[in-house]
Amino acid sequence: MEYLKYQVIKNGIFVPKGLISRQDIVYDKNNEIVLESCVLRGHKKSENVTNPPKYLPTEIEERIESIDEQLLFLGQFMREHYGHSLTEGVSRYWYLLDHSIKNWKIPTSSNPFTMKRLIKSILMPSSAHCKKAMLAFNINYRDILCTQKPVRANRIIVPQCSMYNRHKIYQKHLDVTIKIAKNIISPIKIKQDQTPVYLSRTKLNRSMKGHQGEKSVEAYCKKLGCNIVYPEQLSLKQQIVLINTHDIFIGCIGSAFHSLLFRFVDRKATNIYLTEESNNPNYKLIDALMHNESYYIRCISLATGNTKDRVVDSEKAISNLSNILQRIKVKAKDTRSRSWKHTLTGYGSKGKNA
Repeated sequence: MEYLKYQVIKNGIFVPKGLISRQDIVYDKNNEIVLESCVLRGHKKSENVTNPPKYLPTEIEERIESIDEQLLFLGQFMREHYGHSLTEGVSRYWYLLDHSIKNWKIPTSSNPFTMKRLIKSILMPSSAHCKKAMLAFNINYRDILCTQKPVRANRIIVPQCSMYNRHKIYQKHLDVTIKIAKNIISPIKIKQDQTPVYLSRTKLNRSMKGHQGEKSVEAYCKKLGCNIVYPEQLSLKQQIVLINTHDIFIGCIGSAFHSLLFRFVDRKATNIYLTEESNNPNYKLIDALMHNESYYIRCISLATGNTKDRVVDSEKAISNLSNILQRIKVKAKDTRSRSWKHTLTGYGSKGKNA
């Protein structure tokens, strides 16, 4: 069994994002980059999207402020993007499963406890994931060191990541997300509903990636009796209950499926993804870790003259979806049943290609 590790950097330097990199990073006492503090993706973690210089530039070195503190580096734990917050965002929290944060500070360039973020979490409940994740580990504003200056600390602990996008995921990553999920929904008891869920992207803000033709697939699933859910309209608590109550999830591949990391019930999930010819391997990594059953219907292509929007081949999607649902013998609810959102108020993977 592989174990996650952490480094203790004595007289290390925390450098906030914007000075020399797009992310918060750490340098050692010799002003050399601590590679494990970077955002590493891809095969053998070869893709370093943080892209910092190997050695701290002289002009930054001259601005360092020394502090009498011990720091715990949690990396990019303030990710606004929902999917990235559940992959890279919580990938160092595993250290807190076995260690107390007492007498340590968490350095960051983005204060999670500002009034602006509080208001946003009230107006948009689904955007409160970062702060709620911290609260699950008893992290509060007193534990945060928010700085726009590079600081040298007595010691900086840099935990290894529990997930490297598109490459690898560890069991500890799931342990973290399950702890967060249980903390958020407690004391709600989970029931089981065998109705398939269609995770729709049709009502996403126009600034998000669009999927032309998806409405036809959604209409087909609605006719079958599937629950049609718009994840961005649900609170984080509602999404967690949803993902644990139902067992079959259908939809265009995207961040909504990352919510499966919040699933802790002792039942296998079946996921039917509408995808492009090639897609982010994160979904296969997560399904393999969780022993989910997954199906891939390759029916999405780029819209002509638009690098952002996608086109869903609805005929291909519906044909393959029908075959898959018959194969797994789905018993959908009566089409007259209420939407799942309303009922809520009352209370490795063998991926198959189509």
